[in-house]
Amino acid sequence: TWAGPLDVAHVRAEKVTLVPILRAGLGFLPGVQAMLPAAAVSVIGLRRNEATHQPETYYERLADNMGERTAILIDPMLATGGSALAASDMLKAAGYRQVKCLFLVAAPEGLRALEAAHPDIEVYVAAVDERLNGQVWVTVIATGLGGGHRRSFTPSFAATATSSAPTRSRSADDSDLPSFLQ
Repeated sequence: TWAGPLDVAHVRAEKVTLVPILRAGLGFLPGVQAMLPAAAVSVIGLRRNEATHQPETYYERLADNMGERTAILIDPMLATGGSALAASDMLKAAGYRQVKCLFLVAAPEGLRALEAAHPDIEVYVAAVDERLNGQVWVTVIATGLGGGHRRSFTPSFAATATSSAPTRSRSADDSDLPSFLQ
């Protein structure tokens, strides 16, 4: 219900850079860009070392004027916190003075790890899960939304005669998705 005029803080998008962590963060990027269309986009590519289970950087492209911008790190999931910690370390080392993190779902273990390493970082999350499920080899939060990057980037696509846009076809990998996401 409308209650009259409201004074709110205005975000100057030119002072912000959106930083998706490749690949899953790219699926989250368009929604955030809809709210901050003038924000610059930076990209960080991280992959897990299968022997050590630690993140390794394979790509980095950061917006200029780092000391004048707020970096908003975006990733659908915060599980153990390893990727978010590595990306936050990278952003701060590059000169970003203010870093904020935006996640759809997070595990308490990841939130604790991020807070312990970077207590100055503001974290925004839509849902906090109960726990991790113990599988280190793949990021799986107890909700079953693990491997978010696979959902966005490895489906089979079938081109249609009426549209040049790809359409997603169901794959065997979808069997572990909750029914409302299939």
